[in-house]
Amino acid sequence: MTESRFRALTPGGWPAAGVLLLLGACCAPRVIWSGHDPRRELKATVLAAQGEQWLRTSSKDGPRFELVATQGIVFSPEGAMLAYPGVHDEQWWMIVGEDRLGPWDAVAEPRFSRDGRRFAFVAQTPAGWHAVVDDRLGPPFEAIQSRSLQFSEDGVHVGYVAAGGACAFIVVDQTVGPCRERVRALRVSNRGTAAAVIREGPHERLVAGEQVGQPFDAIGEWVVTDDGRRHAYAARIGDRWVAVVDGVASADCARVQQLRFGDRGRRVAWVCRDRGASTVVIDGVPGKPFPVVSALVLAARAPDYAYLAHDERGAWVVAGGSMQGPFSEIDHLLVSPGGDGLAFLARVGGQTRVVHGSEEVALSAAVEASLVLSEDGRHWAIIDGDPARQLLWLTIDGVRVRPVAPDEVFGETEEQLAAWLDRELREAWQ
Repeated sequence: MTESRFRALTPGGWPAAGVLLLLGACCAPRVIWSGHDPRRELKATVLAAQGEQWLRTSSKDGPRFELVATQGIVFSPEGAMLAYPGVHDEQWWMIVGEDRLGPWDAVAEPRFSRDGRRFAFVAQTPAGWHAVVDDRLGPPFEAIQSRSLQFSEDGVHVGYVAAGGACAFIVVDQTVGPCRERVRALRVSNRGTAAAVIREGPHERLVAGEQVGQPFDAIGEWVVTDDGRRHAYAARIGDRWVAVVDGVASADCARVQQLRFGDRGRRVAWVCRDRGASTVVIDGVPGKPFPVVSALVLAARAPDYAYLAHDERGAWVVAGGSMQGPFSEIDHLLVSPGGDGLAFLARVGGQTRVVHGSEEVALSAAVEASLVLSEDGRHWAIIDGDPARQLLWLTIDGVRVRPVAPDEVFGETEEQLAAWLDRELREAWQ
């Protein structure tokens, strides 16, 4: 097992002694970490005192450890539960809600399924490395590849890449696949099938279920539908790239990028860059070439699409057969899942505006990446700033709803911020 293949939460991998020495200098508990779930429904803090650390939620304390590995704290997506690793007497435990799993020699990569109903992590025993899924121990391996453990989108299936001897194995629902030289990337579908980019000597192939694609010099971007029935990827032959959709190669470009599926997997699109121009290709049909194309978005449940195009006049939004613009700058282009709404941030005359359909609303100082669009596409929300008063505001459909504290916004990931704003938007229009 090598560091490049796997990084575990081992006692030697954390600065435990220095942390404990610092925090044990006084008797009163000190907060060494605090956080919350993406929906801000469950808050937690890690406290330390007298050589012990523990996690507290809603004034309820968890078990005491010598070290709580704060880098391993994970919240379930809906905010009902969290999990975290702790070490005591050089043995590792995994706390999942009220359950205490272990002890283990080492643990790593805790994660919940997207619906929050299932939980998995990787653990080491004297026999080797195992995937632990819902407290059930999988078979031992020499190593489990870093960041390969994953649930399918619906949370029913789980897979990972394991190593033993000279082989890499794709494991789905604890069924071990054939020996591969190397598995570079893996995705597990809702049908319990696996799609993976594998390396064989100087070539790469895409394996999707029982289908093994032809060898290429390299495989770049690749996408698979949630049900695993369709796949697309960019493949390099020499210094040229092709787009391979369901095993059939098409296009011939200097680069193939931004591969997307939309409309429940019925629509596929990508950007072909060649001879200094970029063209969006949708279902095999190329559109108008532009010097630069970016931010290609396909509606999840409708045939609608949009992307940004740039030419000598400025930036444009291309949606369907129409173009909107030009603008000085465009950012954060969104298309609603049902295809009924379009929104983006645009810079016009030195001022930032939200463009929603045919309406434009001027903003004072929008927080980057905070724009969200409702499921039906009719409403939008954003965090707007008031520099003169040094305030932030939750703004819905152009109306300032309430002030927002800076710690509600800054330090959050884009996913956390989007989840919170999405909930605020839904509650406002229930």
